[in-house]
Amino acid sequence: MASSTNALTVKYTIHAPLQEVYKAWVTPQLVQRWGPERATVDARVGGHFRFESRSEDNPKDLHLVTGEYKELVPAQRMVMTWVYQGPMAPGKKIETLVSVNFTELAPRVVELDLTEEGPSLADEEAREAGQQAWMEALKMLEILCSAK
Repeated sequence: MASSTNALTVKYTIHAPLQEVYKAWVTPQLVQRWGPERATVDARVGGHFRFESRSEDNPKDLHLVTGEYKELVPAQRMVMTWVYQGPMAPGKKIETLVSVNFTELAPRVVELDLTEEGPSLADEEAREAGQQAWMEALKMLEILCSAK
């Protein structure tokens, strides 16, 4: 966990080329293979993204994440706002800031250091749920990238 009580941190190692791992974060067709059902991405500082997924339990429930890229250093770092709307927060928008650092530890070994922070993560249960969701997503990213 991050030192702030309003933040969570996840470190995850993926055995794949650094460029492939980064590309999977900024290419809509690849994002859709490890994350949301639909993705639009304008990967540039000031650009926006939109991720949509339907709930497995209730296909009428739409999970929507939108955001803006605040910092992009290809294959090194990205910082983006992360605004969730959906059944986990009915009638609300929950905004956090997500930072991802990409470190090549060795050829085909990339460490991701992800931090998500915001007031909605002040609750330990929320941090644990967020951390679990990121771990599940990063596992899917690993499967996608290591298959190449």
